[in-house]
Amino acid sequence: MSIDSVEAAQACREHLGISSDLYKTVEGYIEGKKHTVSISIDSNKIEFYFDVKVGNYQAYNTDWQAMEWDDVNKTLTISSSKPSYSFTVFFPEP
Repeated sequence: MSIDSVEAAQACREHLGISSDLYKTVEGYIEGKKHTVSISIDSNKIEFYFDVKVGNYQAYNTDWQAMEWDDVNKTLTISSSKPSYSFTVFFPEP
């Protein structure tokens, strides 16, 4: 999507203490429900792969989705305009 999405995803990875890892599995919460999230980095793309489908997909990445990191609430919002969707993942302190 944009450099802003990559920066947001990287800020999330830094919060989780995995900025130097190419692949790591962590816990995240969507609407209070715990999910296992595998986070990987490949070249200039960061991908979040969920244990189950969130909306229509299991994998979301910075090439196709907009991402916004909220450092105060420790949440990553993943969205798209086509098709239109948005959801927020809370990542607790590691």
